[in-house]
Amino acid sequence: MSIKINKESIRHAPCYCEENIWHLAQRQEFAGYDPHAVFISNFQRIVHFEAQRICDGTHFMCWDYHVILIAEDSGEWFVFDPDSTLDFGCGLQEYLTASFPFGDRIAQAPLFRVIKAAEYTRSFSSDRRHMRKADGSFHASPPVWPVIQGAECSSFNLWDFVDMVNVGQGEVLDLVGLRERFTGMMSKP
Repeated sequence: MSIKINKESIRHAPCYCEENIWHLAQRQEFAGYDPHAVFISNFQRIVHFEAQRICDGTHFMCWDYHVILIAEDSGEWFVFDPDSTLDFGCGLQEYLTASFPFGDRIAQAPLFRVIKAAEYTRSFSSDRRHMRKADGSFHASPPVWPVIQGAECSSFNLWDFVDMVNVGQGEVLDLVGLRERFTGMMSKP
């Protein structure tokens, strides 16, 4: 793989994956590699994940949503997930198998909203309201950088990306569809 990024050099704030990926998608190292932001959720907003750092990779985790970056290099797609225990830049097939070992055989099967990175960075905005408690404090410490406001959107629109029902940015695929489209594999793990 030609894409080389030191994981320690990226902007990362735990529990703010959409912002982490927004910043990552703009890195010069991805120029020419067709990067895409991928929102992972489902209709229930409960996705069973394995291989996440928050669980030290030893237990599963349920996220309401998660965001990763994928990029193509020499015909193969690679995943950049700062919250995964897998290699930063592991193959997409490896990531899908390790992160979703039950595939689509469980009620909380993942769905994927895939958006060109350039479109995502232009159109995403978040004032972090989704991370505030009723008293105004944060569920998790906010990032040190300013809130994100895309050039084409000035209001909070995170839920438009997480929503797997309504038509929106990019396209929504199930696990089999994502695997077929980006790895060429038609079979389930």
